Amino acid sequence: EMYDWTCPTSGYASPLGAMILSMPDNKNLYYLFHMGVKYGSERKLNYGPFYYTIIDLSLEGGKGAVISKNNLVADGNFEPFVSVRHGNGRDWWLIFPEYGTNNYHKFIFSALGLQERGVQQIGEALSCRYIGSSAFSPNGIRYARQQHCGVVVLDFDRCSGQFSNDRFMPLPPNAFGGGGVAFSKEGNKLLVSTQLSIQVADLTQATPYLDTIVGSVDIIGSSLHLMQYGPNEKIYLSNLGRGKYYHIINTPNEQNIGFQQRGFDLENFTVRTLPNYPNYRLYDIPASVCDTLGINAPTTSIFMPNPIKNDPVLIFPNPTTGIINWSRLPTGEPLTIRVYDALGRLCIEQHTLEDSTDLLGLPDGIYFLLLLRENGYIVGLKSIVLAKLRY
Repeated sequence: EMYDWTCPTSGYASPLGAMILSMPDNKNLYYLFHMGVKYGSERKLNYGPFYYTIIDLSLEGGKGAVISKNNLVADGNFEPFVSVRHGNGRDWWLIFPEYGTNNYHKFIFSALGLQERGVQQIGEALSCRYIGSSAFSPNGIRYARQQHCGVVVLDFDRCSGQFSNDRFMPLPPNAFGGGGVAFSKEGNKLLVSTQLSIQVADLTQATPYLDTIVGSVDIIGSSLHLMQYGPNEKIYLSNLGRGKYYHIINTPNEQNIGFQQRGFDLENFTVRTLPNYPNYRLYDIPASVCDTLGINAPTTSIFMPNPIKNDPVLIFPNPTTGIINWSRLPTGEPLTIRVYDALGRLCIEQHTLEDSTDLLGLPDGIYFLLLLRENGYIVGLKSIVLAKLRY
């Protein structure tokens, strides 16, 4: 029904509804992940079920052929999905939120195929009428989910797949329709589009809030919808209505974002949707607990910030009976402390200005202590031997 209704003139009406990923360690197999759409009288478009289809490019003389079609992953009432590279540099996390709840469905795509990793409940439950979109920051450390009444921002661990540090920011009362969301290079600035505005929030603030930087006076005879990074490191915005163009944010990392209305011409009409591209230029997290495959980024770019700054801290003592100390950064800024066990499971996570933590609640063993700055840079990484004194 949806195909017959929309495809002949405007394309399939599933915004950000399809993504292709090559199967890790198999150059011939590609998985097409795609979200179904149904018509509903209240919200017009209801998303779900979620499927995958497998294409083998070695067949049909190299032209490829579908070998497995419309495999059901999950049925329900969902929102547009996103993907981010696993910290090992090979696999992928797929995340899709459940409409009207704070449930986030997680899957990992590896050489074993697609595997479920459970549902995490965290943050504000968004149940606005108009669905927006989700996005990961270019460095993969933050995730945002937008609807026209507000935005949820979460920190993300690419090794464990766990969300943390939830924040909610309401949109202005006059915001209309679902829209796009994107981050600056290091994930410290959030960009949000409504139908007739672009909002920005500084995530380094204790209580971040959205502020209008592009208003309706700058958007004449058109509208804004979804956002997507291009390979030239600019952000492209689709149109909420039918049109043959995209808008552009030329300098998303600068204070002046360089908004350009109708800056990119298309040969055909499109409504709302954009290609759903993950950040293929994001690779492993060097020296992390999940960096076990030796897959390193071949080049550097805006999407791959240097993971270890030249200001490492000193971590001591080691072995320890429970208390771990570290030298302070000259700036005195807050740090995120993560402790993983030998299997890579997250045991402790703290955001602190202190220069010590305790492992007293953990059993004896070998652990990995990771210290990160607010921008995601690793400033300290060490394997720790925990051996408590016995009397």
